[in-house]
Amino acid sequence: MLLGFHEEELRNTVVSAMEIERCDRILEICIGTGSNVPYYRKYTNGLIVGVDISEEMLRKCLKKAKEHKWRRVELIQGCAEYLPLKSNIFDRVLIGGAISYFSNPKRALEETGRVAKPLAKVVIYE
Repeated sequence: MLLGFHEEELRNTVVSAMEIERCDRILEICIGTGSNVPYYRKYTNGLIVGVDISEEMLRKCLKKAKEHKWRRVELIQGCAEYLPLKSNIFDRVLIGGAISYFSNPKRALEETGRVAKPLAKVVIYE
């Protein structure tokens, strides 16, 4: 239980707040082990991209992706302050439980805005 929420309830609440549509492209900054991917798939068949600075977390996420046969999921090693992504490509972006660890949160938010499409929905929780 996290802060009065069960993990599944928290993930459902956060992903639901993203208001994901059927073909939306999703970016999760600090994807970790990819535990939100199945929740995104309830709403979209679009591309899901996960960025994480930790090679170990990405390795675990890749293992899960293979085990569960996740499709249209791409993983990229990188930091939130300098996202290795093109501008204006994501419909929905999530930063969860990580912004307090960023060396430059303002820069990370600017990068988030850069890669998000105009009128994209960005959800941040800590």
